[in-house]
Amino acid sequence: MYLDKVFIIKMAHFRSLGLTDEMVYSISIFFGIIGIYFVTKPVISFLIALNSTKLLCYVISSLIFIVAFFVVVLIIGEIRGLTLQLVKFSLQALGVFGGALWVIHVFNYLRRKRI
Repeated sequence: MYLDKVFIIKMAHFRSLGLTDEMVYSISIFFGIIGIYFVTKPVISFLIALNSTKLLCYVISSLIFIVAFFVVVLIIGEIRGLTLQLVKFSLQALGVFGGALWVIHVFNYLRRKRI
């Protein structure tokens, strides 16, 4: 199995402890979510302190879009060959949208600075 190479401890060691593969994946995902929470909390607090609502809205809307995209992929299911192309295009589109928001923000900042 591919995921045997990802974990430092082999899955057979977990099985000997009575843990199934699903339990190990669930525990790993749970700790991943906790880690991501502690990494993103200071970033979000910093964005709120800067009163940067546009960037925060972009991050939240991007997250909602990615989650909705994967929910649709899970519901439809049989678009495996096309899924990677759609993910690639979606991430590129989110990057272009974020870049456009950044250019608009910088342009408005420079325009206000001159006045």
